[in-house]
Amino acid sequence: MEAELKQIAGKTVSLGALLKKDSADALRSSRTGMASTVSWPMPFSFLSVHQSKGREFHNVVYFQPKPHAQHDPCPSTQWFSAGTEERRIGYVAGTRAENILVLCVHKQTYEALGAKQPGFVNLCEVVLLGRSVTA
Repeated sequence: MEAELKQIAGKTVSLGALLKKDSADALRSSRTGMASTVSWPMPFSFLSVHQSKGREFHNVVYFQPKPHAQHDPCPSTQWFSAGTEERRIGYVAGTRAENILVLCVHKQTYEALGAKQPGFVNLCEVVLLGRSVTA
């Protein structure tokens, strides 16, 4: 994905670095969105979820970092538990899209979501490594 980003934007931007939390569980990256210099039919921006709050976009790609024991908990345990920060972030990210929401998660997260929240996974068209998966 980062290689594609370099091709589109003309430079490398580490998605993991943009989306990681710090040790104080503070906001993820505070970088401002950047407009594409490539001539595409529609401009695009790279924003953190916090930066996108209150805005809408035709299509949204939400990149969820790989779960880690000390930070970035698995969405399967956080998105469906009342009052969690990750639930709030997931909600804001999901409601920014007017047409299409692309949710990029690690295979471990996908499997956990499938086991704990199969109804949620069944609402999605699932693509693994560029191949559609039929349920």
